[in-house]
Amino acid sequence: MSKTKIFFVSVVVIYAEIVASCGGKGNKWDRLLVNFPNRTPLPRTEDQALKEGWRNDASCDSQNPFYGNRYALGDDISTRLLFDSEGNLAGIQGTVTESDDLILSPTRPRPSAFVKDDHGHYLLTAYFTKKPQHICKKKPQRKGEDTLVIQTSDVRLCGKPRFMEIPLEEKKLDSKWVQGQCFRNMGVHYWYDISENMHCDQSYPVFLLYDPVTRRLKSFGWAALANLTSPMWEHPPIPFLSLFFKPPVPKCFLSRKVISTQHIYLTDPNQLICRK
Repeated sequence: MSKTKIFFVSVVVIYAEIVASCGGKGNKWDRLLVNFPNRTPLPRTEDQALKEGWRNDASCDSQNPFYGNRYALGDDISTRLLFDSEGNLAGIQGTVTESDDLILSPTRPRPSAFVKDDHGHYLLTAYFTKKPQHICKKKPQRKGEDTLVIQTSDVRLCGKPRFMEIPLEEKKLDSKWVQGQCFRNMGVHYWYDISENMHCDQSYPVFLLYDPVTRRLKSFGWAALANLTSPMWEHPPIPFLSLFFKPPVPKCFLSRKVISTQHIYLTDPNQLICRK
């Protein structure tokens, strides 16, 4: 190999290493992991879910308040997966049961991301397609670019179902999203419509995680004022909340004894390194 070619190859290798070290590696959403710090990989196809012991507990043929064929792992309904009619991952759903709920008598309407099912549970549903209503069709819409859509209404109700599409680029976020802290292997947190003196029963149960270098959406998660005991959920110590929020931390969060969160990773979290 000539010196010119060797030099060119060396430059390419060095450039690739620089890109990887700056967060360029792992841009594509190529996995589904939950929990921190011990991350649990979840199946991304219906066939794989069945092999791993997940069971179908709701189907496209049923009158459900959400779209998709739903699967749970054993008796744990706190984290369930949604697959389209071709068996591909279409979404993920968190569930807060009445026994988990720590806000038993809300004085204000719950945020729209809480969708109540026929069992009195609150469902938190995210889809990885721009058109969730096509999930159950014979030929569901093929997944193009990475997409995150939060369900904000019962799809059975009259009128057009409502969803919140999350922008892939941090700069396109709605002004109601409040920037929090960057945490290593998580990313830059964003919380919706928070303030120091907000009421806990109006806390939005979704947070977003952006790459601190590329400023692109890499992960997201649920945050509920509930005591979800599943190992797929986390319970950050209340004094440590300042690691995820910029001051001031909402007082109503600091007054709680327990908060349940679930980080949902869509790329390699080890690439998310915060700048000092």
